[in-house]
This record gives sequence, C-alpha cells and structure tokens, in this order.
Amino acid sequence: IEDEDRETVELTFTYEAIPFVMNTVKASDCTILEQDFEDQPMLKLSIPISNDYLMECLQNMKDVKIFK
Repeated sequence: IEDEDRETVELTFTYEAIPFVMNTVKASDCTILEQDFEDQPMLKLSIPISNDYLMECLQNMKDVKIFK
C-alpha cells in the first residue's frame, strides 16, 4: 500500500477556536505531529495533499492562521 504525499502545516489560533479546530482536524484524514495549548494554541499537522476540504475549512475559520 502506497501512502499519499503529504504536506506539513502549522496552525495558530485563539483559545475560543480550539473546539472548532480540533473537531475539524479529528474528523479529517490528517496526523497531529505537534500540539501546544500554552501561550498561543498551535498544531502542526501532516495532511494528505489531496485533502483540499480540510485546508478550505481551516482557511475559512475565524482566528486561524496557517503556515506552510
């Protein structure tokens, strides 16, 4: 079985956005590589390149910044 190419993205977001971000991430086909909820909530994700839907959802969320 071949694994699909993936990209690594880092998200920062507000505390208020945590439930929305986590629900979206957990419902998708991605892997959480790192997470930090101390000073500035942050997730580092490994996302299949074909998962445009997840990227679109995250981009449309208020208070979420994506770094590639």
